[in-house]
Amino acid sequence: MTGRLPEIDNPFWRFSLTVYGRPGVADACIALQETLGVDVNLLLFCAWAGVSHRARLSEWDVRKLMDVSSGWQRGVVQPIRGARHYLKSPAEIGAAEVQALRKQAAALELQAEQVEQALLYASASPEWPRDELTHPGDIARQNLETALRCGMSENAGRDWAHHSSLIDELAAAAAATGVGT
Repeated sequence: MTGRLPEIDNPFWRFSLTVYGRPGVADACIALQETLGVDVNLLLFCAWAGVSHRARLSEWDVRKLMDVSSGWQRGVVQPIRGARHYLKSPAEIGAAEVQALRKQAAALELQAEQVEQALLYASASPEWPRDELTHPGDIARQNLETALRCGMSENAGRDWAHHSSLIDELAAAAAATGVGT
C-alpha cells in the first residue's frame, strides 16, 4: 500500500456500524462469509453502494473491489482474526491473560477492518450506473447476489439460493438505514 491512507471515518464505515449492529445482521454476514467465503466488508460495501448511491454493481465492478481489499484481508485481517479465534481456548495460559489478549486482538481486528473499508470507500466510483426506479433495498440485494457469484470460494459450490434469507436480511437492514433515500 502506497500513498496516503484513505478517509478512515467515512459514510461507508458509519453505515456498516449501523447495519451490522441491527439484530440478526452480524450473524447473517458471518454465516455468508463462513459458508460461502465472501468477505463481510465486501458484502456491506455492496449493500451500501446500492442504498446510498443506488449503484447497480456489475461483476467487473465487484471483482475490482475484491482486488482492492483482498491483499489487506489476507495479509492483515485474517491473521489477526485467526489469532483471536485461537485465543478462545489455549489451556497453557491463564484465563485472565488470554481474555485480555483476545480483547486486544478483537480491537486490532476491528481497526484492520476499518482500514479495509476505507480502501473500499476510496474505490467508490461516480461512474457506476444509478438506478433511480428500483427500491434501494432491491438494488442492494442484487449487488449482494453479484458479490456472492464473484466471491464464493471454490469449495462453497454454486448453490447459494438456500442463503436467500440471509441476503434478504442484510438488504432489508441496509435499506432500513434510510441512507440515500
